[in-house]
Amino acid sequence: MAEAKFTWIPFYKELAQKVLEYKDKRKELMEIVYSLPEKYTSFLQWKPEDGSGVTNPEFDPFSFFGIFNRGWTIENRKEILSFFKKKFSLKSNLPEDFEGIPVLDNRRSFFITRNAPDFSEEFLNAYWELFEAVVTNSDDFQMVYDQLNSMRPITYGLTFMMYCINPDNFFSLDTNSRNYLKKYGIDIDTLPNGKQYSELRNTIQEKMKSGEIEEKSFSSFSQNSWKQEPEESTNVKRWTYAAGENSRLWGEFYKAGIMAIGWDGTGNLNEYDNKEDIRKKVVELYRDDPNATAKNDTICLWQFANEIHIGDIIYVKHGRKQLFGRGIVESDYYYDETRSEYQHCRKVKWTHKGEWNLNSPTALKTLTDVTRYTGFWQEFEEIIQGKKAEATVTTHESIPLNQILYGPPGTGKTYETKKLAVKICEGLDLTNRNDITSHYKKLIDDGRVVFTTFHQSMSYEDFIEGIKPVTKDEEGTELETMKYKVLPGIFKKICEKARKSSEVNGTDNFNKSWINLMDYLEEKESVTIKSINGKADFTIIQNTTGTGLMTDEEHPKYFSKEQLYRVYKGEKGVPAGGHDNYRKAIVENFMKKEASIGLEKYEPPVNSGNKLPYLLIIDEINRGNIPQIFGELITLIEDSKRENSSDEISVTLPYSGEQFTVPSNLYILGTMNTADRSIEALDTALRRRFVFVEKMPDSKKLEVVDGIDLTAMLNTMNSRMEYLLDRDHTIGHAYFINVKSVEDIKNVFANKIIPQLQEYFYSDWKKIQLVLGNTFIREKNLTAIFGNIATDEYFNSDKKQYEIAPADEWDFTLSSTVISE
Repeated sequence: MAEAKFTWIPFYKELAQKVLEYKDKRKELMEIVYSLPEKYTSFLQWKPEDGSGVTNPEFDPFSFFGIFNRGWTIENRKEILSFFKKKFSLKSNLPEDFEGIPVLDNRRSFFITRNAPDFSEEFLNAYWELFEAVVTNSDDFQMVYDQLNSMRPITYGLTFMMYCINPDNFFSLDTNSRNYLKKYGIDIDTLPNGKQYSELRNTIQEKMKSGEIEEKSFSSFSQNSWKQEPEESTNVKRWTYAAGENSRLWGEFYKAGIMAIGWDGTGNLNEYDNKEDIRKKVVELYRDDPNATAKNDTICLWQFANEIHIGDIIYVKHGRKQLFGRGIVESDYYYDETRSEYQHCRKVKWTHKGEWNLNSPTALKTLTDVTRYTGFWQEFEEIIQGKKAEATVTTHESIPLNQILYGPPGTGKTYETKKLAVKICEGLDLTNRNDITSHYKKLIDDGRVVFTTFHQSMSYEDFIEGIKPVTKDEEGTELETMKYKVLPGIFKKICEKARKSSEVNGTDNFNKSWINLMDYLEEKESVTIKSINGKADFTIIQNTTGTGLMTDEEHPKYFSKEQLYRVYKGEKGVPAGGHDNYRKAIVENFMKKEASIGLEKYEPPVNSGNKLPYLLIIDEINRGNIPQIFGELITLIEDSKRENSSDEISVTLPYSGEQFTVPSNLYILGTMNTADRSIEALDTALRRRFVFVEKMPDSKKLEVVDGIDLTAMLNTMNSRMEYLLDRDHTIGHAYFINVKSVEDIKNVFANKIIPQLQEYFYSDWKKIQLVLGNTFIREKNLTAIFGNIATDEYFNSDKKQYEIAPADEWDFTLSSTVISE
């Protein structure tokens, strides 16, 4: 292959400088965009259906570059750029090549537009600020990058656009580039923040200068990352395919080991020399309008007969959000006249059959080449192979994902959380208190339900993640020196559990076996390994740092723990697979019983098909500082912002740098005591994101005990409480649920009701007396204390003191006498 010229670079850089001039003239920029030929603007969905004028004519500058860096042909891209060259009076020559430029997925070629659900001028301005920082290579880059990232998480696709705009100073983190970086020992698991991106850029440039990375520029690196794609990805095409209308023939095709498409009247497609001949026949047979283009039908027939090859991978889709199967093409196209329908056929070895839900919708067309959209088909593979749990989420439509039970003390909020927990997690609507408690305890023990209480000292570090001291290692051994690590908090832990809930545990004891191996080598120093072919054994020892292995020879080969782990799981140790026979021999050796390492055969987690509901209960949620505890995650708990939802949002966590989303099978249930803090005083962000369910005293749940009408008694007390204070300070029925005798009632008043009233009225005994009556609260006799002096002029006859009458004197014979004067 001829050496890449990268003729696109000067043109793209000049175009970026020109677009920057429209930072404050954005409507003019959109007018230029809409003056493109219609076929290049038809995908702009916010254009009026009647084609008149331009509605909401603004989007970010990265999306401008997305117009010609999406799934067009090379000729289309050149035509668009030729148009812009004239419009902007650019001096640079039109590109002759587009080497090293990845292609955006057509469904994700825009970043922020006015028709987006979360659009705001603040978002749009942030994108323009980042664009300016990239174009000018400004020192403010890190700041504006993080500013945008905090508002709306940066995507890998945006780093690709940064690279296109200024390839001398910015690099792309598309899938191929990330995989290629592993060749040089750089593994990127999460999208970096501004500082991390800059540090990574400096590291790559230094390695380029020193020769550790053979490429000398980001553009050549990007180009080689695509050239060095795994062989399967470069030589094998991948297609989404519908097995009949709505895949109605999938069962038949699976049994027969074929794939087939309709338009049978066209006859054998091998008899057509070109697409135009096929188009004419399709129009003749299936269109009323002789001038119809029949574009999609024509392309489907031509590709099915001519562009699918033996070895290509087929993904059978159902609608736009499900997969039914996966297979490998085993034959060239053939026309089968013996079939009653769908006579255009190919033999296929179907490797997988099932039902899998997708995050992103597939194309509507019968047949679509998705090879170039690496992330798209990689998602298919992860889901089908069971490496990624994207199964149906079991939810209860009648139960909100986020809700708060609020009301006065003693109204059964805590009991209700247990009942709801069982209903949410197990689908059981139990009424027996003992049964509810039993099921609830099991859910707590299984980790399906987590209970916590908010308080004034609760922080983001406790709830989400933070840097915390560590005094023991993974084996539980005390460390000689205390270390600090980024550890997950309560919320992050249960999110991870919920996210993995559809995975049935497999077998993976690699980490434990690795510790055994390191101990073994400390004692024995070396191990002789039998080679895969049994011809040439080799000896391994620890590497110089004690973190990996190396062969004991003059020119050693090195094997890291991570490389061996990948081979253990059946993957390539390094992208190119070099020296993997050595790694396989090491892994197989330690699976043998006599090796004393105890490595077991790897069995991946299996997708069980349903994500189990999980529940986080937050007691006294109103007592915590909500902005301090939730931080940026308060937005993520909304139904529509959760993982796999329509407007899914992820954020970069500040301590770990990980991308984080809230799974859609996690319920959050809070409780709050309205006597402690009124609902009106709650943080607005919290109120908008939760459904509030009021729990007020329910006297109907009470009975007559030993002649005392508890229902009438509670109603009378609460009527007085509402008059003296408000309904948020009424007395809950739960205090009296389990009372069986007069003695029980006395205990409730002595230990619950009276202390609560003292708190409410700040020991204003007269008001307490108004609520309970003279049988509970009585006026003190000052004569008994001071004698006749009490009548002296020094004593204010209007000043009265009160005391609680002895429980023996409380009259419970009738509810009316208990709380009346």
